[in-house]
Amino acid sequence: SCFQIIPPPDMNHKHVISVKIGSNNLFEEKSLVILDLSHITADESCAVSDNIDSLSFSGIGSYNHFAPASRVEYQRIGNANIFGPKSNVVVKSIENGNLFQAGSFVRDEDGTTTTNYARYQDMVFYVLTGELQGLRRNACRKHAVGVRKNMLEVSSLIRASKKVLRGNHRIMAATDIDV
Repeated sequence: SCFQIIPPPDMNHKHVISVKIGSNNLFEEKSLVILDLSHITADESCAVSDNIDSLSFSGIGSYNHFAPASRVEYQRIGNANIFGPKSNVVVKSIENGNLFQAGSFVRDEDGTTTTNYARYQDMVFYVLTGELQGLRRNACRKHAVGVRKNMLEVSSLIRASKKVLRGNHRIMAATDIDV
C-alpha cells in the first residue's frame, strides 16, 4: 500500500500535518490512497506555534477496505466504503456505505464527471460490459443497507486475515508525518 499527501499550495516553511485515520481499515497490496490537501489555505485548519504550522485533518473514517491495485484520490472519506480491485476513484468527498466494484472508474474533479451524484452516500458503482466493440461503461445504483453491510464485510475480512497478517507481515503503528 502507498499513502500520499498532496500538500496545501502555500506551504513555504515547516509544517506538521496530522492525518487521522479511523479504526478497522484494511489497506491491501498495491493500493494507492492519495489525500489531496491542495484546497487548504494557510488560514484554514492551521494552528501556529513556534513558527511551525500544525495542520490536523480527519482523512479517513473507519471500516474502509482498499482492495489490491485500487487507486483513491480524495479530500475526505467517511465510514464503511469498499474500493474493489483496480477501482479508480477521484472525488472530493466520499460519505458512508459506498461500494466501488472491481474495475469501476469514478471521477468528479476536472469536468469529467461520470455520475450525477455530488454526495457519495450508500451507492454501488460497477462496470457494464458488452461483446459488441468492447462496450464498457460505468453504472451506479443505490445500496440498500450500505453502511451496515460494508461494516460486516470489512470486519469479517479483518478477522479472517489477522492470523495471516500476524504470522507473515509487519503491522505498522500509526506515526506522525512531517512535510
